[in-house]
Amino acid sequence: MTRKQAEPRYADGTPATSEELDTIARAFGFLSARHLCEVSTGAAPTALGRTVRPRRKAATR
Repeated sequence: MTRKQAEPRYADGTPATSEELDTIARAFGFLSARHLCEVSTGAAPTALGRTVRPRRKAATR
C-alpha cells in the first residue's frame, strides 16, 4: 500500500496551489518551490555555492 503525499496547506487549513507556493519561494530568493525543497534537502547548492547538510538528531544522554 502506498501512502498518499500530504497536500500543502496554509496555517488556517486552506489548500495552497503550486502557483502560490512558487510565489512564496520566489519571495525568499529561490527559483521555485521545487528549488526551495532541493536546496533544503542538500540536492542543490545554495546561491553562495554551498550545499546544505541535513542536521543529525541531537545526542541523548
